[in-house]
Amino acid sequence: MWGARIYKNVRERMKNTCGLPDNFKFSIDEIHWWKPKSLQVASEAYVPSARFEATIRADEKTSKFIQKQGLGERTGMGFGCIMPKSETPDDWRA
Repeated sequence: MWGARIYKNVRERMKNTCGLPDNFKFSIDEIHWWKPKSLQVASEAYVPSARFEATIRADEKTSKFIQKQGLGERTGMGFGCIMPKSETPDDWRA
């Protein structure tokens, strides 16, 4: 369910901002680990979040879009917080 909501959000945001490529491809194939967190968004406001490692497959345009715009269930929830596995600090891993 979570993956389906993210797929729908990415597809709709791309369609409405820069257009879908003819070869649109986006899937979250596997979650390798998941660490629940709380993200402080205001002085006393927190939202549930997570750090995780996943295998994401996307065409080149979609990959660049999600790296720039973020990845979340709703617009604005991604906070641009995607980084390649090679750049993830070891202490972030589960």
